[in-house]
Amino acid sequence: MRKKIVYMEIIGMKLGVGLTTEEKSGYGRYDFGFPIKNYFNNKEKEYILIEVKIFKKNIKYDEEINYKEEGKEDHNYIKNYLLKECKDNIKQIENKNYEEKYRANGYNSFIKYGIALYKKICEAKMKINDGEM
Repeated sequence: MRKKIVYMEIIGMKLGVGLTTEEKSGYGRYDFGFPIKNYFNNKEKEYILIEVKIFKKNIKYDEEINYKEEGKEDHNYIKNYLLKECKDNIKQIENKNYEEKYRANGYNSFIKYGIALYKKICEAKMKINDGEM
């Protein structure tokens, strides 16, 4: 967990944005968030919220990952599992009302990312406001 926070802080410093990590909002803490400057529409204030899950060996999530043969991973199963986790991450952002703090500060548009990682496989889903994933 600490490793991903450090990576995002480095990225945030490089981009020069107001990156927040493990910030309390709504009914919990989201992983990462930062505002977007919209140069074309000054009336719309946008904020990105990101929830990340990393699955490693020898933890309960890894045990759920299926194997076709001993030592050989079923990549389709892993991909589908990670995509489901991405959707769950976005639902977590919505269910725990992570947008609340930023709505109170005048943000009216939200881009939500759910990201899931397993070894070298990464899947991500995005949802803008109440649109489709």
